[in-house]
Amino acid sequence: MLKKNNDADLINIGVDKLYIPFVQLWKELLDNRTLDVHQYRLLNSLVALKELKEVLKKTINNTYTNDGNLDCCKEETLNILKKDMILNKYKKPLLNILENQIGKSTKKPSEKLALLYRIQYGIKDIQKNYLNYLITELKNSIDCVDIKNIELYSNPLIAECINRGWSAKALFELHRYFINNEKNEAWRKFVNELKRIEKTEFDVLISLKSGSKGVDDVRTVLGEMGCNIKTYKDLVEMFAELDDIRTILKSDTSYIYLQVMSYDIYSAAHIGIKNVSNYLNMASFYNFIDAWDLRTTTILPINKITKYHKPIPAEDLYKTHDYLDSSSKIFESTVRVFSDTNKKYVQDKLKGSFIYTNISRASLFQEEKYINAWVALESLARTDMYDNIISSVKEILPAALCLRYSYRIIRNFAEDCLRCNVNFNFSTVYVNLNQDSKQNLVKEIISVMRNDSLSNELLEKCKVNSLLLYRYSCLKSLVTDLSYARSKIENHYRNVKWQIQRLYRVRNEIAHSALQDDASLVILIEHLYDYLSVFISEIVTCMEDKALGTLEETYCKFMDNYESFLELTSNQADCTINSFMETGIIDLVN
Repeated sequence: MLKKNNDADLINIGVDKLYIPFVQLWKELLDNRTLDVHQYRLLNSLVALKELKEVLKKTINNTYTNDGNLDCCKEETLNILKKDMILNKYKKPLLNILENQIGKSTKKPSEKLALLYRIQYGIKDIQKNYLNYLITELKNSIDCVDIKNIELYSNPLIAECINRGWSAKALFELHRYFINNEKNEAWRKFVNELKRIEKTEFDVLISLKSGSKGVDDVRTVLGEMGCNIKTYKDLVEMFAELDDIRTILKSDTSYIYLQVMSYDIYSAAHIGIKNVSNYLNMASFYNFIDAWDLRTTTILPINKITKYHKPIPAEDLYKTHDYLDSSSKIFESTVRVFSDTNKKYVQDKLKGSFIYTNISRASLFQEEKYINAWVALESLARTDMYDNIISSVKEILPAALCLRYSYRIIRNFAEDCLRCNVNFNFSTVYVNLNQDSKQNLVKEIISVMRNDSLSNELLEKCKVNSLLLYRYSCLKSLVTDLSYARSKIENHYRNVKWQIQRLYRVRNEIAHSALQDDASLVILIEHLYDYLSVFISEIVTCMEDKALGTLEETYCKFMDNYESFLELTSNQADCTINSFMETGIIDLVN
């Protein structure tokens, strides 16, 4: 949730009252600083079916040597289809067929082919009007001020737009249409952008430094490879109608000039970098140009129709946000682990993870960032308890990430309240949202929410922001409704497990030069960093609090705690939510 986005703030900048919840939610879903559980989802039903189609093809042609990827992909796609209210309303017969066929066994090659053909015609049928259906239902939800359904339809809408070629940054910026525009005009402009079928042509300029050879030699060599190299003088003449072209470009720098088709300026920059990367990597290898460092690279996309342009440093284009728990307690626990002479094996594993994480963060090349982040995670999770690497990661990590699922959301809610200027000064108690002990803070917030009188006071405070009020109602259910809490945590476990399989699949495709679509790498890298941060925090905290000596003991504790949670909550007649998780942390096995 962003600062200065309370209802009154948006009204002051000309946002119609009807659109306030949508604008708040749209910006939260697409902001890269948003907590992962509140960010947009990569998949909707159509994107999931397309992914399943590709996994099926690679399984059939033996690119994947077993059905592990296929089985995971089928499970996730089936889960998404079952929740899709669009297909349930507009394509019910087709939805029933797809659910039935995906749910069947596909051990035999003939069964895989039969499923592939049904998915292929299903995709063709769904994609005809899927975007229009999403926009229609989203508008209906906005008109009814139904924030739950606004979120329900915004998520797949964003996934659909990104799958078509939009960038998340450009989608975020579309909220501008709701500022100082008449109500109907605002929606018309917003929808017209999303419904654009034809992409726009962009001129893209990418800065280039020559190495040991001169500029003329560089132009000749890269020209022979298919690159069009322009000097500062060339470009000033070409784009004389741009008043600021002389100040944006550097007179001592050459530029690669190319033309791309894109929906937005950020995607155009990404496509430009992707199109020339092979040439530049080869040229830098032979020292025709300096080793290609994205930190010194600037991209200038220019819309050929509107002439809108914006210099974009590559570092900003591929910037990721780290969801790092930098609290002093976590850091001090890590220091104590490293000072314990009996924990050399643990220290070596953590050192390896830290090294590869730092290599990943230091790189701006997305594939390098991704591979090193994956190695940092894989090397830490790998144990002799499982026969292969992916099994270790898939069994250990989801359990570890579920233990503080509620805790992280409550902490984030406290930070949202600070951003929305909501204080926790109640009639009978005061909660300091800036206190050092975050665990104590979460415990106090849970206590407030479980008190009828205090929770009503908090509800009134949250009314300054429509989205905050909605998040509060969901959070109250998470800490007071056992059935709801269990379903959310179980769902998070499944999502993490499916995502790990996807991350592993992408890792293999990068390693074997088979990755075709790298548009979603930025958010996948952020997920890897998030998983690493939470995983390491859980390891060092658990080892210290429980006086554990090995990583294997710690990993068993993670999994046993999660299994105990499921067992304890399976019979809700014998358990109430107030009887455990006072701090939002699952800690049942002592």
